[in-house]
Amino acid sequence: MTEKKIRDLVSLVIIVAYKEKTSRLECAFAKEFFSTLVVRPNYSDEELGYSQTVRVLINHFNAWKICAKRATSTIVVEADFVPCVGFGDFPVPFSESMSSRAWGWLYSCGPTIYELIQEADCVYARGHSAAPVATIIGPEAANILCEFAEQEITEKNPYKYSYWDTYARMFLQKRGVNSYISFRNYGEHGGIPNPEHKIAGLKSVTHRADVLMNQLYFLPDYAHNRKIVFVKIRCFAKIKGWMRLIFFRTLEKQTLIQSSQRMDLLKFAFIRLLSRY
Repeated sequence: MTEKKIRDLVSLVIIVAYKEKTSRLECAFAKEFFSTLVVRPNYSDEELGYSQTVRVLINHFNAWKICAKRATSTIVVEADFVPCVGFGDFPVPFSESMSSRAWGWLYSCGPTIYELIQEADCVYARGHSAAPVATIIGPEAANILCEFAEQEITEKNPYKYSYWDTYARMFLQKRGVNSYISFRNYGEHGGIPNPEHKIAGLKSVTHRADVLMNQLYFLPDYAHNRKIVFVKIRCFAKIKGWMRLIFFRTLEKQTLIQSSQRMDLLKFAFIRLLSRY
C-alpha cells in the first residue's frame, strides 16, 4: 500500500478569513488543482466584543459545519497560511481507513508525537499540535468539532482568552477521533502574532513551521517583502525545532520511557528536521 496523496482524497480547501486578502492563497491552491471556498464571518455586535481567539473559533465553526456535510475529508486553512509548492502531491497524514474520524495537522505549531502507526508500508504519526492554521478533517470529526465549538462558545466566557485549539484535540480524542501530524509542514504560518497571546502570558507568542516540505508559493506577510527577513525567521524556526527535540518537547520523556517504539520515534523526529526548507 502506498501513501495516498492529498489531492486523491481532498478536492476542496476552505479558507477562513476575516478582512484579509486571499487572492494569492486561492491562486496557489488553484495551481495544485483544488477548489477553494472563502468563509468570512458576519459577526453580531455582541460577537465583535468577544476575544479574538473566540472569534477565530466562530469562523472555524462555520467551516466545520460545511466539512460535516461533505462525504469526504476537507482541508481548512487560515488566511495567513502559505502553502508549499507541490502541496497536492504530499501524503495524507493518516490512512484512508481512518479518514472519516481523523483530524490531521498539515501545519503543526510545537508538535508533540505520541506514537507511530504502521499500515503496510506507511507510517503515520499520532500526535498533538495547536494553532489550526492548516488542517485536514473528515466528516465525522467535523461533526464532533461542531459539538465542541457549540459547547465552548455557550458554556465558557467568550470574552476571555481561549485555549480552544488545545482543548479541541482532547474533546475529539474522548470521542474516538485521533489527531495526526504530517511528517513535515505543508506550509508556513505567515501572519503576525495575535496580541492576546502576550496578554494571556504565553511564553512564545509567535509560531512558525519548524521544517517545511518544500519551498513556499510566496513570501509570508511577516517577511514584509524582504527575502533576508524571511531567511532569518526560517533559520530561527528550524533552530527552535531542534531545541524542542533536544529538550524533550517533540518527544516527551514519559513517552520515550514507556514506548516500545523508542528508537523509531527518535529516528522519525530526527529525520523530519533534516531538510533544506
